[in-house]
Amino acid sequence: MLERRRLPQERKAITHVFRLAYQHKDGTDDVMHFYFTVGLYDDGSPGEIFIKADRTGTLASGALDAVGIMMSMMLQYGVPLEALTSKLRHMRFPPHGFTGDADIKSCTSPIDLLAAWLEHKFIKKENHV
Repeated sequence: MLERRRLPQERKAITHVFRLAYQHKDGTDDVMHFYFTVGLYDDGSPGEIFIKADRTGTLASGALDAVGIMMSMMLQYGVPLEALTSKLRHMRFPPHGFTGDADIKSCTSPIDLLAAWLEHKFIKKENHV
């Protein structure tokens, strides 16, 4: 049976805010903010993920929460972060566009943006495909 590696009661976390500039179907420009928070084990590896966005409805907010919960559980049961991010990179759905971030300039979806940031922050560059 798989064993869950629980995070300590008190832990450090990293939050990164992205400003995603995109266009609506009618061509109007807009901006959405995404907040990615990663709770860390004592060794600095990620063990939980929270995803929040401004201006989302209940369906989108619930879907982002569900992705965060599933990723957190997979990490705690030993699924490598690289296995998760490799499956999530380049997913295409709106909003997508430019972030203005020096390291991750654009994304094809909010989930692609999350995966790209997790790769950049936690996976050694020589391991990227």
